[in-house]
Amino acid sequence: MKHTLRAFRHRNYRLFFYGQSLSIIGNWVQQVAMSWLVYRLTGSAWLLGVTGFAGQIAVFLFAPFGGLWADRFDRRKLLIVTQATAMVLAFALAALTYAERIEVWHVIVMATLFGFVLAFDAPIRSSFTPEMVPSRQDLPGAIAINGGMQNGGRMVGPAIGGLLLAVTSEGFCFLVNGLSKLAIILSLVMMRMTPQPKISPAVHIWASFREGAAYTWSLMPIRLLLPIVALVSFMVTPYLTLMPIFAAEVFAGGAETLGFLIGAAGLGGGGGVFFLASRQSVRGLARWTAIAAALSGAAMIGFFCSLFSTIRPLPGRSA
Repeated sequence: MKHTLRAFRHRNYRLFFYGQSLSIIGNWVQQVAMSWLVYRLTGSAWLLGVTGFAGQIAVFLFAPFGGLWADRFDRRKLLIVTQATAMVLAFALAALTYAERIEVWHVIVMATLFGFVLAFDAPIRSSFTPEMVPSRQDLPGAIAINGGMQNGGRMVGPAIGGLLLAVTSEGFCFLVNGLSKLAIILSLVMMRMTPQPKISPAVHIWASFREGAAYTWSLMPIRLLLPIVALVSFMVTPYLTLMPIFAAEVFAGGAETLGFLIGAAGLGGGGGVFFLASRQSVRGLARWTAIAAALSGAAMIGFFCSLFSTIRPLPGRSA
């Protein structure tokens, strides 16, 4: 832990940590509010799935190009643009909700746009870390803290979102997310960065994309791990999309129940981050990736069993 926290010696990273933590919490507050809003308006599992798909398809298609942009432009300015765009979208959602003009197609369109912003923001943010933490000895700790921020926000944000929904409205949650973006924008503006020389790539962006894909496929560990990660992402994580139905119809709860159910996943992710941060090397990580995939499958089976034992038979029918 002492080695990991050395990243906080760097002023720029401290600013980034404070601002990004609030921004991640705001993202999850909004995510819970969007899911609950779609369920409240429609009660449709299919539309919940459409909304989840709309938020992820842009990330799947455009995230590789976000990394290519990070190599060509000033990363701090790019992050300011992506966070400002996310802020505008959150405020637009809040305005539509408070005006009582919000419809499901508005939420789906906004989820798509948020996914597009995240597709560029995430790889740019990852590649920006070495500029904030120039010391190679402190960089692994910063990367571990970045993972801790993501899972910490995933744990705290949904819980806050559920409690806010219980006492306020979806519009207020969208407003909170928009205000959280001001924190990260302010932290980026306050940074004192050393100018980084930008070398114009000699090849076209499509050629760079092909080179990156070919290089990734040529590395045997990555070639084996990518299908595992893709399979888990495709088969396991979609349960989060249907959480509003689980919270309301299976567990007879409300928005606060939804927040705590989603936040529980962040609690487990936080434990995984601490485990990875405690390791001295990358040896054995392939084995732990396979173990984690198996554990996720076992957890889904356990979740199904809990749902099966909770569901009550319809009147006039046997269990």
